[in-house]
Amino acid sequence: MWLETLNALARSVFIALVLTLAACEGNAMAEKQSPPVPEGAIKVGDDLYQVPVGTDAGGCMQYRMFSQTKAVVAAIFYRAPSGEFTMDRSRADCGTGSN
Repeated sequence: MWLETLNALARSVFIALVLTLAACEGNAMAEKQSPPVPEGAIKVGDDLYQVPVGTDAGGCMQYRMFSQTKAVVAAIFYRAPSGEFTMDRSRADCGTGSN
């Protein structure tokens, strides 16, 4: 009876070890496959970029946030006259060509 218990324990330890190693390998692969920084991206912080995505109907340049390692908000941004990025279209510098 103790042999059966030892055998069951050994199988449980083996399964736990295999699952642990598989989980670690999956994380290592995810870290190696970071998407490249898109062309034309403007660095605004540590691994944080604003990427131009086109213009709106009024000709104002729109941007989206991008990071290789961080979660970012899914929203459209515009560039203010100060150079900062804003989600408020009314604050955007769309008339001077420096947007």
